[in-house]
Amino acid sequence: NVDESVYQRKADWDIGLTPKGVLQAEEAGRQLREIIGSEQRVYFYVSPYKRAKQTCYHLGKDIERHRIAGVREEPRIREQDFGNFQDDSMST
Repeated sequence: NVDESVYQRKADWDIGLTPKGVLQAEEAGRQLREIIGSEQRVYFYVSPYKRAKQTCYHLGKDIERHRIAGVREEPRIREQDFGNFQDDSMST
């Protein structure tokens, strides 16, 4: 994340995509549409983290709905979370 101090204010799972991340996800969606061609369907597995769900949403925007076989939130693929270890004294 560009603003590392965000980790002092929000839980890691609740941090959303940056505007740059949205653009990157949308571009990846366009590329994915080209890769899968006109006959293939996709199934998305997504972490429960906010930014992962936002990435999935922006990836899927350029893919026709009938070509998305499904979306499943899968907690086993999330990042490991050990708590917030940011030092408040480091903030400016």
